[in-house]
Amino acid sequence: MEKAKKILQKLPYILLALIFILGIYLRTRVYLTNQSFWHDECALAWNIVNRDYLGLFQPLRFLQVAPSMFLIYTKILVKNACNHLCRVILLYCQEGENNS
Repeated sequence: MEKAKKILQKLPYILLALIFILGIYLRTRVYLTNQSFWHDECALAWNIVNRDYLGLFQPLRFLQVAPSMFLIYTKILVKNACNHLCRVILLYCQEGENNS
């Protein structure tokens, strides 16, 4: 009976860990299969590529919202790079978003 209680006490933590692992798996799978960008990712990428650094501090086109320093950091890293780098940045930022 005590074993069952111990397992029931640990069950929420086990489920939370499984959900977290599933989330990491699904996001990593999207990156590794090189799927095309979603609409909001395309709109954000358009703003990063087509604006200068000062323009990233102004309201973005296509009703996009993002922290200015994230946009500048991404513009510095993505300048003359392929879309894989942009995917890695978004993947890293999404995982960090879940941990905070």
